Order: sequence, then C-alpha cells, then structure tokens
Amino acid sequence: MRVRSAPPSATDADLLDAFRRQLMVRDLAPATIQAYTHDLARFHTWLAWVHEDATPLLTQVRTIDLAAFRMYLIHEQAHAPATVNRRLQGLRLFFQWLSDCHWIPENPATHLRFMRKAGTRQPLALRRREVFALVHAAAASPIG
Repeated sequence: MRVRSAPPSATDADLLDAFRRQLMVRDLAPATIQAYTHDLARFHTWLAWVHEDATPLLTQVRTIDLAAFRMYLIHEQAHAPATVNRRLQGLRLFFQWLSDCHWIPENPATHLRFMRKAGTRQPLALRRREVFALVHAAAASPIG
C-alpha cells in the first residue's frame, strides 16, 4: 500500500508548473519541455470543454478521459499518428510522474495506447506486359 502525500498545490496550474520544473531537472531539451507543457495545456483545455461546469482536477483524471482525448485527436482533429503519439507521450510522462510522487492512487495512462503508424507501402510495380511494352516503345523510338 502506498502512502499518498498531498500534491504541491491544489490548483492544476501549480501542478503543471511543478511538472515543467521536473522536466527541466531531467535536463530535457527546451523544445521538448515546451511541447509537453503545451500538450498538457491542450489536454486541460479540452477537459474543461468536455466536462463543462464539472471539470475534474488533473489528479482526478481517469483512463476514460485519456482515451476520449485520444479519440478526439484522431477523429475530430485528424492528427497524424506521430502527432497523436507525441501528445500522448506527454500525458503518459505527466501521469507517471504524478503516480511516482504518490499524488494519485493509480496511473490512468498505464493502458493508454499509442497509435500504430501506417506501414510504408511498396510502390506498385509494372506488370510484365507493361515492362515489355515500355521496352518495345523505347526500342522503336528514334534516337535523336
């Protein structure tokens, strides 16, 4: 059984600021820190939009909220898999950090899945008949 200590502050803004400082301590690149904090702010804005008057605190987010945000990014925003995965990575790090600090009873991002990237398709090859037609056309054309 884990002992649950209180988060550094009761507000989400202070919690996000503490996470940003933690990313700086980990010596992540400034662009990475900015991207993760921006993604968390987008999630927070979306959470307020979805829940309207009853917006949960970030320490009260459930797996269903994260899964719904993932679906929103895929279907409503039509983001590419790499963009969705990057946004999810920031959320996973944030909730793992909350869990490691014992500020949430369990990590809601544990089962949050990344999007599979579409495999690169092989270019379509010419059919045998098309190859022969091309060779015959090349042989029949006058060399200029």
